Amino acid sequence: MAEHLTAQGLADRWHKSPEWVTEQARSGQIPGAWKLGRLWRFNVAQIEAYEQGQRTNNIYALTPGSKRRRKYKKTA
Repeated sequence: MAEHLTAQGLADRWHKSPEWVTEQARSGQIPGAWKLGRLWRFNVAQIEAYEQGQRTNNIYALTPGSKRRRKYKKTA
């Protein structure tokens, strides 16, 4: 049987609030997330794969949110 995390467990792992985690899950930003009744669950294997994919040695790499903000930034 696969391991799963709760929103609180993932929040502790990522040093974020449980509210932030559930917001991200609701918007589809966290892979391996599903809702069980009122509670969110997260597949540990998919979370680990996501974390591995997020690591980069390039300090100048843009995050997806940065690209979005830059796209709409007005130029003078």
